[in-house]
Amino acid sequence: MRPHFIVTLVPGDGVGPEIAGSLIKIFEAVEAPITWDAYITPTDSPATFAAIVESARKHRLLLKGPLTTEIANGASSRNVVLRTALDLFANVRPFKSFDGVESRWDGVDLLIIRENTEGAYTGIEHDYGNGRVEAVKVVTREASLRIAEYAFQAARNRPRRELAVAHKANIMKKSDGLFLKCCREVASQPFAFGAS
Repeated sequence: MRPHFIVTLVPGDGVGPEIAGSLIKIFEAVEAPITWDAYITPTDSPATFAAIVESARKHRLLLKGPLTTEIANGASSRNVVLRTALDLFANVRPFKSFDGVESRWDGVDLLIIRENTEGAYTGIEHDYGNGRVEAVKVVTREASLRIAEYAFQAARNRPRRELAVAHKANIMKKSDGLFLKCCREVASQPFAFGAS
């Protein structure tokens, strides 16, 4: 018997509802065993937001479209608040060129993994007035080790088995320095690219 899945669905804003509608049609066409727990109402309602988080935790599957964030004004990003509430720490972005599809470069097969809950994404800022604003970048050993381990695991499962770490430890010696130190610590482990 095929397993049945309940998926929390948040179409989001902008193109989100159109994309979500198309995805639902695709899943229906292949007769995917899915029931949607859909949240169409605005996610800036505290009750709706709490219900979305509860549903995602319960069902462990979430399909979410983009949630509009006011630029340079307004409340915290709803995307970041949702990521933090659900501890969605790894942003995974594949980039691949396909044979027969015209593109600027051929042979592209990259996987970019970004820590999604710390660094600039904490959104801690202070306005001191007189045109002076400060942004606080938070980096912890725990989160840095976790994302590094995730990235090495992903790299081990890819053909090239190479990993590059992007950082600014030359300027942010303590925050990015800690991140880089954690990445090097994970790289030195036997499991990094060796046998499991």
